[in-house]
Amino acid sequence: MCRHYDGQLLKSFARLSFPTDQALISYVAYVLTNISRLAVLVNNFSLEKVITDFKLSSDDQLILENILIEMNFEKFGTLLKARKESEPKLMCYTL
Repeated sequence: MCRHYDGQLLKSFARLSFPTDQALISYVAYVLTNISRLAVLVNNFSLEKVITDFKLSSDDQLILENILIEMNFEKFGTLLKARKESEPKLMCYTL
């Protein structure tokens, strides 16, 4: 099941080309660092505040939730229960 990605965190990968592997690796590290910064903000404040302040889409929220659950299952494990049961556990996104 593939669906169109509506978020902003990974959107830039769709329109960029990289001259070397090193440039691609550097850019991936940059994007992951930005996502990690959001995770740290959520860890210190709240998920709802970060979602509203940064205007994250539901796709971006799903990425962030998965990182948070992996980061601290005891604190964010309840996010698994909050999801709709109709959502598949694995999705493919087209950029």
